[in-house]
Amino acid sequence: AKTFEIDAPTLYVLPDEVGVNALTAGFHPRDTVIILTWGALQNLDETELYGLLGHEFNQILTGEATENTRLKILYSGLTTFSQWGSKIAKQGFYNSSAQSRHKFETAFVVVGGLIWLFGSMGVLNTRLIKYLTLRGRTFDNDYQTKRLFGNQANIQTLLRIYVHHAGSQIHSEYSEAIAHMCFANSLGPQSWLNIHPSIEARLYELNPTLLQDLQLENLTKISSKT
Repeated sequence: AKTFEIDAPTLYVLPDEVGVNALTAGFHPRDTVIILTWGALQNLDETELYGLLGHEFNQILTGEATENTRLKILYSGLTTFSQWGSKIAKQGFYNSSAQSRHKFETAFVVVGGLIWLFGSMGVLNTRLIKYLTLRGRTFDNDYQTKRLFGNQANIQTLLRIYVHHAGSQIHSEYSEAIAHMCFANSLGPQSWLNIHPSIEARLYELNPTLLQDLQLENLTKISSKT
């Protein structure tokens, strides 16, 4: 923060998440927060942690953290709108224990159903928009972080996630909603409409021969042991 002359972000930790990941949120440098998973603190060394935080600082400096926060607010608003529609529709269902039926129950069901449908379609459209518009941005962020700090720390961080047993997955009900704000996939690799490319693809973009060299090195070690 001193290097880039911005207010130091507040740091939070997700204590129960073993996957290696991080996310940044906020509208201005003075109210920006960086959230690390417990797995990141437990598994990353100083260089790897530097690469992870460097990526998050790049998002702050480019304004991407602000854009991601706005998108999260839009997503949450549509979700809440859908939930309101569901509650309104429930008011229209007849309760057999009630003495009399509400005269507007049909209207409640129709209006609530329309609100729920509009909100649900908005959530689906938001996921599609995020997938179509943000998927290629991850590669740009990796390149920008590498140029900004002039080192291989970002690659080291990706390599650590690549070999980590839990990867970068976050086991939370909000994993999909915050996926676009995270350093790497917060969902499982087989999840539908993942925002981020795979770790292998990101490593290949930064260094096309790296994974092949690692595989050859591992084969050499196995051969020498046998």
